[in-house]
Amino acid sequence: MASFTNSSSSSSSSSSSSSSSSSTAVAAAATVPRKTGGIRQRKELDLDAMVETGSEGAYEALQLYRSRAMRFQSKNEIMNAIVAASHGAIVLLRNKYVTAGFELATMTIDIINEAGTEINPQVRQIIFDVDNAFPTALEHASHPQQKIDFLKACVKSTIANGQREHGEPQMHNRLALCLWSTVVATTKRHEAKLFATSMSHFALGEEPEQLAQQIDNYFGSDRAHILERDRALTLGVLNFLAFENLRDANELYKLFIKKSKSRGAPVDTELVAFCDYLLQTSRRDAADLFKKLVATYSAHLAFDEVCQTLLWGPIGTKIFNIPPKANTMMSMLQNLLS
Repeated sequence: MASFTNSSSSSSSSSSSSSSSSSTAVAAAATVPRKTGGIRQRKELDLDAMVETGSEGAYEALQLYRSRAMRFQSKNEIMNAIVAASHGAIVLLRNKYVTAGFELATMTIDIINEAGTEINPQVRQIIFDVDNAFPTALEHASHPQQKIDFLKACVKSTIANGQREHGEPQMHNRLALCLWSTVVATTKRHEAKLFATSMSHFALGEEPEQLAQQIDNYFGSDRAHILERDRALTLGVLNFLAFENLRDANELYKLFIKKSKSRGAPVDTELVAFCDYLLQTSRRDAADLFKKLVATYSAHLAFDEVCQTLLWGPIGTKIFNIPPKANTMMSMLQNLLS
């Protein structure tokens, strides 16, 4: 059951007239019968306006949005069902009914999955529109999990219904930014798990520029947090290499060095040196050198067990032909989306 306490401190003034491309496909209105001169007619009920009347109206609108989507789904009008559910989600989210909006956002993904709908440009844009309607981490810092859960469901959906083995890069990148923003907004600077998870999604999102910018924005030239900055770089490089993306791993490193130098921040640190040596070693068939390198820097890599998991798992296996100890890639992907 959705909570219908508006998450903003005052009544929402969010305008639903600026509808997205998904909200124009099906008018968000229900119909109710009325009698005029003995003739039974039907009058449109504006659900968007109903949401703006307050909690009771929002609750009633949620039920009607859901019913409309279910009717379309029962008639196998899948695209109309997706649009109806997503439009309701967007209207509720824009009016700060986050839990209710999350319910319809989840319903949207469920409809896509149950029908095995291809993630084509139209469906992709609908998902983006719903994601954009969620409050930012700073606006909704106390409850960011719903947006995270929605984006995880989107990634899973693109794995099931898309063309890419690990899902669509754009979805991974949105999830990565959401996770990173959550850490920043909640000031959980030492939340290693969220940072590590966001790194994996940046790698799957194939966005070294975005990650380099986030590291620079967050840590900047703050010398008190140079070690955390370097750990972020290390996790980023390792995750790109884990997916055999040497190009983007190198790009991340180059951008990191460029941005750090422009701020006057030191780059002659142990972990930065490790990343440099690892990238150089990855360009050659040098398993023995790789083993020696990892052993030499093992103490510096002890900040997160995922470092050793990636090094002796997918990186060692795929780049240096070292037999794996376990199917670490599969377990890593499962953990990312759990």
